[in-house]
Amino acid sequence: MAKKLSTRTEDESPATVLVVEDEPLLRYALASELDAAGFQVLEAGSTAEAEIVLAAGAPVDVLITDVQMPGPRDGMVLARMVRAQWPETKVIVASGRPPPRCVSKVADAFYPKPYDLGRIIDYIETLTGKP
Repeated sequence: MAKKLSTRTEDESPATVLVVEDEPLLRYALASELDAAGFQVLEAGSTAEAEIVLAAGAPVDVLITDVQMPGPRDGMVLARMVRAQWPETKVIVASGRPPPRCVSKVADAFYPKPYDLGRIIDYIETLTGKP
């Protein structure tokens, strides 16, 4: 994917995206493309790691989480928590399976896997108004 030219001014900071994906290669691919598109990217390999990042106070504009995650909490639980505690944070849920029935209550969008990176990047730019 070609790198987009940034249209932001010097004083604008890029949108921060937290990518929560337990598959390292998928997480790396998504994070790399988001970084190349001009976003600031934070990564977590589990919902527990994502909770640590969020608790540290890092401002997150967009959360992208897989539904199926290792551990006691899945991506839907994380999406509900983020929606309740940080309602200004946009939430994107992804899965290799059909979307959960309640996904529209906690997410701004659902994307099937494999990721369509161009569509996700375009959507995040629409959600945030910035790269």
